[in-house]
Amino acid sequence: MELVHIRLTAADLVGSGVVVVNHARTGLGRALDVGQQIVVTDQDGEFHGATVVAVGGDGVDPEYHLRIGARLPLDLAAQRLADVDLTPDQADLHAVVDLLGELGALLRLGPREPRPPSAESAGAEDPRVQDDDEPS
Repeated sequence: MELVHIRLTAADLVGSGVVVVNHARTGLGRALDVGQQIVVTDQDGEFHGATVVAVGGDGVDPEYHLRIGARLPLDLAAQRLADVDLTPDQADLHAVVDLLGELGALLRLGPREPRPPSAESAGAEDPRVQDDDEPS
C-alpha cells in the first residue's frame, strides 16, 4: 500500500470528503488506480485510510481524487503499509475501521430529503437519474 502526504490539517482533511492531489506531489514512482486504497498523512502527523475514487488531469500530471476514510492508529497504518498477511482478527479490525470511516463520510454529507414514491419509480428507470433534456 502507498503512503501520500496531504498538506491539510487533520480537521480539514476529515471534513473535506474528497481531496484532489496531483501525482507530482505524491512522490510516488507509479500512478494510482481508481479503487486503490492508500494511507495518507496530514500536517498534524495523523494517518488516515483513503481510496482513489477518480483519476483526472491533463495526462501529464494526473490528479487523484481521494475519499478520506477513518483516522488510523499507528499500528494499523503500519500493518497496511507493510502489506503483511493479516490474521482474521486483524482483517476484521481493519474492516470495522474502514466501515466507521465510510459512516463518518456519510454523516458529514448531512441529512438527505427522502423522495416520495412515484408511478415512474415503479418502472425500469431509476428516478434518481435525470435525463439531460429534462430541466433540473
